[in-house]
Amino acid sequence: MKKIKSCEETIHQYIPEEINLDSPKQLGEFLFEELKLPYKGRKTATGQYKTDSKALHKVYDEHVIVPLLIERRGAVKLKSTYVDGLQKEIQSDGRIHTTYLQNFVNTGRLSSRQPNLQNIPIRTEEGRQFRKLFVPQEGWTLIAADYSQIELRVMAHLAQVKNLIQAFKDDRDIHTETAIKMFNVEAVSSEQRRQAKIINFSMIYGASPYGLADNLKVDVETAKIFMKVYFDLYPEIQDYMKAKEEEGQKYGFVETLFGRKCFIPLENERDAKFSARVSVNAPVQGTAADMMRLAMIRVDDFFRKENLKTKMLLQIHDEIILETPPEEKDFVVQSLRKIMESVYALNIPLKVDIGVGKNWDEAH
Repeated sequence: MKKIKSCEETIHQYIPEEINLDSPKQLGEFLFEELKLPYKGRKTATGQYKTDSKALHKVYDEHVIVPLLIERRGAVKLKSTYVDGLQKEIQSDGRIHTTYLQNFVNTGRLSSRQPNLQNIPIRTEEGRQFRKLFVPQEGWTLIAADYSQIELRVMAHLAQVKNLIQAFKDDRDIHTETAIKMFNVEAVSSEQRRQAKIINFSMIYGASPYGLADNLKVDVETAKIFMKVYFDLYPEIQDYMKAKEEEGQKYGFVETLFGRKCFIPLENERDAKFSARVSVNAPVQGTAADMMRLAMIRVDDFFRKENLKTKMLLQIHDEIILETPPEEKDFVVQSLRKIMESVYALNIPLKVDIGVGKNWDEAH
């Protein structure tokens, strides 16, 4: 509440209090008509300006109140969705129980519902503070086991990307490695590594020059130059992307490494660009999802075989959250790494980062 109030006090120095900050219509008209900020998108079907996060980030540097509006919106969501919302979800045993849908996401990722525990923020200080509220039963410890850069590793394997494969085998920082080669420097700045990281992950998701420009906050021509340099560095990725786009167009589906089909929407011309991105990303994200499911099954089988009290609590994308009694902690950590890193033999090693702590934030 303090964060929301603080943001609103500053915002109302520029926006009259009668403007409802939660009304897209009122806020949009004020930002783009009264303040005359440049509108960089399409209007809604009813002719309204869009004021969602994507629209606001496009004018992030145009006025001091835009970052504040984004910050306030994040705080409001944190309060309504997680602080207020999750309090209603506490069950009689004092815990919150989510429901996982196995077939909701096309790529095979598990989807958390009622409540959704996969979207609790971690990049903001408020989100990290909120994660501290999630604790194990008294006297126990939380363990977070996270596959490190699994989608980049899967991409390197599927596309047989020589430079990436060697970098992973040498256990080099892949974003720094990409930045060194893309920017032709020996020492990489934090900004160059950040850009390389965005580019690496954007390519996994089949981003176009326009999408990459938006992600990097650069103009389209600059994004095109970045993509050319990237594909010169990793030509196998460009070949892989073209092959998967053609495969999805021809068959209406692509397959994961394990042969599971991910169907591609091809209903109309408007779907073409989206279908191309899905065709590229689905085998990568889908294979990572398949491997995570296999890992969870094998971890559960191991716990049963060893008659352990440790339990899996959550699965968050590339991460498993567990709780363990003190006498099992060291054994479980050692076993988790062995099981998860050997779940499938790619031509590069899998790597699992494991943390322990008295709450979710500390473990992560």
